Amino acid sequence: MDWRRRSTRRPPRNQPRSEPRCPHCNAKDSELISLFGTQAMTLQYRCRKCGTVFEAIKYA
Repeated sequence: MDWRRRSTRRPPRNQPRSEPRCPHCNAKDSELISLFGTQAMTLQYRCRKCGTVFEAIKYA
C-alpha cells in the first residue's frame, strides 16, 4: 500500500472515553438512556443526582 493512502486516523471507539459530567450540577453519576440524541453523533444521559437529561458527543 502506498504511504500516501494509509490512514492516520484511528477507528472510532465503541464507548465514550469517560462518563460525562452533568452540565447543570457537575455530577459524574449519570445513566445512559439512549444511544442517539438529537444528532446521530450524540448519546443521551440522565443525571442521577438532579434528573436533568443531557447529551454528550460520542467518541469525544
